[in-house]
Amino acid sequence: MLARLIPLPWLIAIAMLVAGGALGGAYLKGRADGRAVVSDKLKDDRITILKDGKKVDDEVFSADDHSLCALLGGCGLPSDKGAD
Repeated sequence: MLARLIPLPWLIAIAMLVAGGALGGAYLKGRADGRAVVSDKLKDDRITILKDGKKVDDEVFSADDHSLCALLGGCGLPSDKGAD
């Protein structure tokens, strides 16, 4: 009976719009939830980095030239031997 009131192409178009709206809504909700999870993880990582950065800063500020080279993995500079 509904098919007599609304032609078949219109029923198909309406069904596609409803399905597209449902899929689009699910996509946007999933995307927002994913962003929230990533944001929470980054907040936790930032706290860890700041804690680790503070440890590195204390070590760097108290280091002399040779210790700084060691912290950097070796400066690779030629030694002062034989310099004029």
